[in-house]
Amino acid sequence: MLFDIGDLDARGVALDHVVQIPSFTWEGGETVACEPATFRGRIRKTRRGVELVATFETVVHLHCSRCLAPFDLAVGRTFRLFLLPDLGEATATAWEGGKDDPDALDLYPLEGETVDFGVVLQEQVDLALPYRPLCRPDCRGLCPGCGADLNREPCRCEAPVDERFRALADLKLVLERRSRGSSGRK
Repeated sequence: MLFDIGDLDARGVALDHVVQIPSFTWEGGETVACEPATFRGRIRKTRRGVELVATFETVVHLHCSRCLAPFDLAVGRTFRLFLLPDLGEATATAWEGGKDDPDALDLYPLEGETVDFGVVLQEQVDLALPYRPLCRPDCRGLCPGCGADLNREPCRCEAPVDERFRALADLKLVLERRSRGSSGRK
């Protein structure tokens, strides 16, 4: 959704839209798709640039970092950005000077006098995603040996026997055979 900031004044404009967020490539090369986002806020001109204070909510389609199953994650947050129209050297100086500024995270450079709220929200979704998304907090993941999804099925691996306990493992097998044999005699 494109928005022209050329005619803004200090009073600003209230925003209440549904915005389509373009898919983007996330860490590890995964393509992230989002449902249309609800987007509410206010945009106005200030001495520093064009201030955007807004809230968004969307649903993101991800894959669990433990079991790789697809799942949906509700994401939302409130954010504040200063949109800096391209004014040549002045924008470059403000942008470069902001690298050491703790408020620099809220600087967003623009080309021209149009802002694409879809791209702005794409960046905000990226910032809101967890480092390791999980389908559920108690996800058990995949077995590193056999690849079984431990949320749905037991591990199919045969556990290696430590040589120090080999005699106990053999004794266990003998006792199990005897108990099966004696139960069948009755």
